[in-house]
Amino acid sequence: MRLLYEFFRFLSHGCYLVVLFVGKGSALWAFSLSLDAEEARVAEIALRASFKISELGAVLFGEKPICLEAIEDSSSNVPMNSRFTLLGECHRQFLPIWHRISDENAPFVFIAGNTEGVTLPLWINKRAFLSTVKENLEIFQAILGPLVTPEGLLSEFTTPGVDPFVVLRSNKVLLGILLGFGKENSMLHARMEEIECPSIEREKAPLRFDHLNVVFSIDPPPYFVTWDFPPSLFTPHPVPGYCSLTEEDSILAKCFALSLDHPESKGRAIPLFGCNLLSRETKKLIRRYCVAVDKAERFLESNNFLQKILALLLGVPKVELLITPSSNSFFPDQPSLHRAIASVLVRKAFSDVFPYREGLIAGFREEAMPSIADPFLAYCETEYACLAYQNLVASDQFFSSIDPGWTEVVPQQLYYRILKPGAGTPVSKETKTVLISYSIAPIEGTSSEDHSYEDTCGRDVQHHFAELIPGMSHAIVGMRPHEAREILVHPAHAYGVDSRFEPGVSLRIKVSLRSQRDITEPLSPIAKLSLTLPEIKHDPDECLWALGYAEGAAAWAHLRQASDLIDREEVIKELEAWDPGDEQDIVAFSHLQVELCRRRYGL
Repeated sequence: MRLLYEFFRFLSHGCYLVVLFVGKGSALWAFSLSLDAEEARVAEIALRASFKISELGAVLFGEKPICLEAIEDSSSNVPMNSRFTLLGECHRQFLPIWHRISDENAPFVFIAGNTEGVTLPLWINKRAFLSTVKENLEIFQAILGPLVTPEGLLSEFTTPGVDPFVVLRSNKVLLGILLGFGKENSMLHARMEEIECPSIEREKAPLRFDHLNVVFSIDPPPYFVTWDFPPSLFTPHPVPGYCSLTEEDSILAKCFALSLDHPESKGRAIPLFGCNLLSRETKKLIRRYCVAVDKAERFLESNNFLQKILALLLGVPKVELLITPSSNSFFPDQPSLHRAIASVLVRKAFSDVFPYREGLIAGFREEAMPSIADPFLAYCETEYACLAYQNLVASDQFFSSIDPGWTEVVPQQLYYRILKPGAGTPVSKETKTVLISYSIAPIEGTSSEDHSYEDTCGRDVQHHFAELIPGMSHAIVGMRPHEAREILVHPAHAYGVDSRFEPGVSLRIKVSLRSQRDITEPLSPIAKLSLTLPEIKHDPDECLWALGYAEGAAAWAHLRQASDLIDREEVIKELEAWDPGDEQDIVAFSHLQVELCRRRYGL
């Protein structure tokens, strides 16, 4: 009955079961898989790439429970010649082949997960997954619930379209354990991130930037805009025995390192993870992954690689591969391929304005290089400076004509009006903390549409009075419990023109006070922030041209490996048309990327 079951199971996948008897009482099962020539070619390239530039070897030979890579969309900003892009295209082509030849009894799973619209191919070692979860079951149950089982978690992870971060509730300890980093290392890395993230996350409206900069000595880059942090529900405290997060972080950092820097890795391409260099767990993992890397390298050099790797993945003793002629050509005709390349470059374009297009074509032709050393940084600085000037002018114009119904705190810079009266002891300059709810957004006309920010905190949050931006803290002086105010804050008393938020933006804040607490130290007098505009070092069009040049030069440096298949001048003609193309062009380019991956890595 078992033989009949296996026969029909593989027959349904286009595969055949062959039972070979070797000597008395012994049997060797050989499974015959039927692939056309193109499927066999794609499968071998994808699997070799997964060994050589990913961590499939650690999953197969190193007891690593899972590894995952992202498939970047053709219109993403990731360069087309990056390892992630090339490996992603190989995975994209191999996924339907794997689904056809495998079933639920295979010891390894290859599945397309998804997180926030990004496809995540996951290789899963079922046995390692189950044993790892079982070994750390108390941790998984403490975070996910007491009814969690290894089998139930594996079932979730092998569901098509699974979001592993949602399943694990974005817990970095659990994710690190399943990625094979070890329990202690995962806890160490997660704690360090937990300590360091608030230094960025809490720097959001309406908090001042300098509050945590003093603690963590962080100088935020002025052109790094972070507008989408939700209100923090948890602020970490130092563990017992340490007086501050800074002290705890410095102690953890002394033993923290990357796995590739471990002396026993000896330059091998083992999985990359943060670890405690001195722990037994780390040494054991490093040694195991070194052995796995050595096995993977020998496996890559062996004869009949494709048959052997498929047998291992499917959990059968041997695979007989029957390769039939392919009915589909690997590449479309040359004009279609030229159009596909141009379509992808256009979709990835930083901008569709003329200077960028001209720079892209110049870079593709390898013409004279631009004088700007770092065009992306130069463009960000230029855009930031222009935006700061534009917003500051708009802010000044707005505050020059404020309605008389507003109460003035600082002339032409800070005003409020009472939306709902309160009762009780008013907030004073000696107040220590306030319990408030608020909504905050740019004042209409003082912010560009692309960088608008809006945050609503409907629940009551306690803030130290001195943490709030100066305009907000001084405008709520005099508020009574349950009073609501609307506040208009000029950038001079919000974030100036040097912030993580949009530069030179004026804020409209609606705040409700629940309670407050006093201390003896008074609130510092309100002082105007610096409104010195950043220097505009380059012409914006010059920066766009240089950006296009860099993208075009990098694209041709990658594509010239297939110069026997494409004509550069024909691609340029398609670029000059600047037509986005269609999905068929993207499919054709995906095939080209698989071939380029093979040539680049010698697969």
